[in-house]
Amino acid sequence: MKQISEEFTKEQDNMDVFRVNTNKNKVYRHLKFWHDHSDILNRTYFSVMVQCLYDKDLYLTNEEYAEKFPERKSVDVQGLVEKPKMYIFGQSKSKDIDQLSYSKTRADDLQSFETPTISNCKTEIHDILRIFTGDNPARQFEAGHKRGGNYTCLCGIMAKNHMSIDCCFRKQTPSIQERMTILKNGVVWKDFDMETNINPFNELKKEEIETELDTRRIDIDHRKMNKKDLQDLLSETLQGIQRPPALICPSFHSNSYKLVENYEISNCEPLHDITNVVQNLLTELPCHLEPTVVQKEYQNFFEVTIGDKNQIKGSDARLYAVKLAHFTQTKYEDGLVNADLVAICNSLVEIISIC
Repeated sequence: MKQISEEFTKEQDNMDVFRVNTNKNKVYRHLKFWHDHSDILNRTYFSVMVQCLYDKDLYLTNEEYAEKFPERKSVDVQGLVEKPKMYIFGQSKSKDIDQLSYSKTRADDLQSFETPTISNCKTEIHDILRIFTGDNPARQFEAGHKRGGNYTCLCGIMAKNHMSIDCCFRKQTPSIQERMTILKNGVVWKDFDMETNINPFNELKKEEIETELDTRRIDIDHRKMNKKDLQDLLSETLQGIQRPPALICPSFHSNSYKLVENYEISNCEPLHDITNVVQNLLTELPCHLEPTVVQKEYQNFFEVTIGDKNQIKGSDARLYAVKLAHFTQTKYEDGLVNADLVAICNSLVEIISIC
């Protein structure tokens, strides 16, 4: 990570995107992690990417860059700043215990953040690990969350309540510190070991579940509650949490979490989560338009865009959503559709662009 941080600083210096502030000799740059597990030529790999997050206090805006360098071509400063770099790429099975073998290296590398890099204008740049994004299995792994079951979402809402708007708005996604508090309220967490027991809450005996619930001061009726009832109550209490977050695992028993105190694990990935919504809109929208010329134009647009695909990828969904927003804006300017349809299409693009 030290080498990557220095490369980020050098490249951003060379691109002249830093905002020069003579009143500050120290600034903070936020970083984002992303990782995934996939197959390449019948071999399974674990890859981790890292990128800087654009901050107007640290970098120039597009307008400021154009004004400062009028002789240069216009550029997307945020796009330049947020270009990712490969951090880890290695063979790994899909099991959590195999992917955790990289956690010690990742955690040790965070120590390099204590030493800042220096820009050309002699400003100290202190990197802070700020956020993680990825698909659902990657987020669950990073957060130490259980895969599958009734609590698949990091927010801790039971799966059957995911369609309840009221429930989702009331529930706040717990931070890493809050997850650790929930985890450590009992005694089973003490059995966690990175090499031998990464999921200490799995396959507990009835007596162990009773002890865990008693330690957490949860009232139970030992005579009337069977093992399934006790397990359901423990699952409701843990809300899907089954071990420490991946970056904390190597130093779990030392209680030293300083380097990840600002780290946030996103509880969604808009690009993946909204793919089916984009596909449904592309398919259903012509049926909700009046049978006019514009309806036929939308039908032709969707036939050309999707064709006979039954399933679209996340990257395709992003492209189709952007094309749909542009197409709809054109029809709105021609007076053929109303502003509500434009708002719907633009909202999809904005949601996909969140992370």
